[in-house]
Amino acid sequence: MSQQQRSINAVFYDEEDCLGFDVFVAELELILGTSRDRRPDQVQLLELLQKLQASISTSESSVLKKHQKRCEAALYGIIYKGGCAVVRNLVATCLSRLYAAGDMLPLFSSVYALQTFLQDKNSTATEAVRLSVLDVLVHLTATMGRYLASSSIESMAVAAKALGKGSSSSMKLAGLRLAAAVAETLPHNDRNTAVVQAEAWKLVERHSKDKEKGPDELRAAYAVLLAAMCRAGGSFLWTAAGFYAEEALKMAVAGLTDEAVSQTTREAFAVTLADLAAAAQQSNAALAAALEAEKKPAKRQQLEKTASIMFQAAMVQPFVDAAVQGSVCTSRALAPLYQDVCTAVALGWSHYASKLTAAGPAAAAQDALVALALRAVSML
Repeated sequence: MSQQQRSINAVFYDEEDCLGFDVFVAELELILGTSRDRRPDQVQLLELLQKLQASISTSESSVLKKHQKRCEAALYGIIYKGGCAVVRNLVATCLSRLYAAGDMLPLFSSVYALQTFLQDKNSTATEAVRLSVLDVLVHLTATMGRYLASSSIESMAVAAKALGKGSSSSMKLAGLRLAAAVAETLPHNDRNTAVVQAEAWKLVERHSKDKEKGPDELRAAYAVLLAAMCRAGGSFLWTAAGFYAEEALKMAVAGLTDEAVSQTTREAFAVTLADLAAAAQQSNAALAAALEAEKKPAKRQQLEKTASIMFQAAMVQPFVDAAVQGSVCTSRALAPLYQDVCTAVALGWSHYASKLTAAGPAAAAQDALVALALRAVSML
C-alpha cells in the first residue's frame, strides 16, 4: 500500500475527542495564571474556548460536575478581566452549556454575583469589564431564563441602569438585550411578569418620548424589546382595556414609516407589528387572562374590540397605506420610502406566517396559513 493510500485510509481524531474536559480546564487555568492581572491573550482564549465548548457537549455529566467549580472560576475570571466580543460570547456559551449538562445549582449564585457587580455604585471597573459582565448576564438570561424567574426583577433593574444617562451606546444596547431576554423568557403567569412587563414598557415609552432617538441600532433594539413583550404574550399591553396595545401599535407604525431609520430598523418594527398581531389571537393565554380579569363590561368589550382589529391595524393597513401613497407619490425623495415600507411589511407577514406554522398541530397551522394567504390576496 502506497503512502498516499495509507494517508487516505488513516483515521484522524479531533483533539476534543482525545483529551478530556479536565485537560482543557487546566489549560484555561494556565492561561489565566500566566496573565496575572492583565487581560489574557485573546487569540489563545479564542482557540481554547472553542475546544472547551465542544468538550462540554461530549463529556459525561459526572465528569462535568467533578471539574465544574474550577471551570466556572476560570471562565468568570476571563469575564471579570474583560474580553473581546467573540471571547465573551464563547465564555457565555460555555457557561450555559455547563449549567445545562452539569450542575445547575451554581447558576443562581452566579447570576446574583453578576447582578451585584453591575449594581455596585462604588465600582471602579472599566466599561469594558462591565460590558463583558453584562453580556454574559444577557446570554445566561436568554438561554436559561425560564429558571431565573426569581431574579428577573433585579435583572430589569440592571438593564435600566445600563440605559441611564451617560452610558455609552454599547452599554445601552446590552441593557436593551437584557431587558428583552428577561421579558421574553418569563412565563405570562409568573408572579413577577406584571412588574417585569411594566418596567419594560417604561423603557420603551421613555424612549418614544425622547426627542433625541439616538443611533439607528438603538431604535432597532427598542423595537426588539417591544417585540419580546409581545412574544411573551404582552400581558401588560392588554391592561387598561388594551390602551397600551394601541400605544404599542402607534409606536411601531411610527418607526416603520420614519424616513430617518435604516431598512434594518424598519424591518425590526415590521416584525414587532407581526408579533403584536400574533399576541392578539384568541389562543394567547395572556390575552385570555386579561379578558377574564376585566370585570367591567364596557372595558371588556373595548379590549375585545382592540384585539379583534389588531391584525388589520398592524399587518394590513400599513401595507395598504404605503402601497396607495407610493402609487400616487410624485416625489422622487419619498417614493423609495413607500417601497421600503412595503418590503418591510412583507417581511413581517413572513414572520407572522412562521409563527403560525410553529404553533399548534400541523393541520390547524395549514388552515391558518390558507386563511392568511386569502387575506394577502384580498389586499392586492
